[in-house]
Order: sequence, then C-alpha cells, then structure tokens
Amino acid sequence: MKIAKQDMIVIVGAGLFQLKAIEEAQKLGLRVLAVDRDPQAPGSMTADFFAAVSTRDMAGIIDVVRDYQERFHVRGIMTAG
Repeated sequence: MKIAKQDMIVIVGAGLFQLKAIEEAQKLGLRVLAVDRDPQAPGSMTADFFAAVSTRDMAGIIDVVRDYQERFHVRGIMTAG
C-alpha cells in the first residue's frame, strides 16, 4: 500500500501499551490521531494529533474521527494492549 501524506490511523488509547503502535505507524508514514481521556498520557505528546476523549466514549471518538476525515483519509482505527 502506498501511503500518502494525508493518510491517518486512529489509535484508541495513548498510554504506554499504545506508544509503540503510535511510533510504528509514524515510521510507516501514517499520521496518527491518538485518543485518550488523559491529556498527559505518554502517547499524547508522540502522536501527530491528540484528542482528550475517553476510550469508552464511542460516540465521542466517532465525532473526533469525523472532524479529522475532512482533512485526512482515515485508513483504520486500532488499539494495542
């Protein structure tokens, strides 16, 4: 798959368990939007974009993703644990 500058992945959670996933996605050339209720989560500083939304708030995550879809092609949503 050829990755374009506007390609994005959403990672649910920005804690220590998700940090490696954020970094690996960036190495592949993807923009990363991380969502986590904790604005001080380790991945909040590493991700290209961050939204302070609880990982249990499905509607809130969907709203954030829809906002980013106006500027980016969201390729997928994942988490790691």
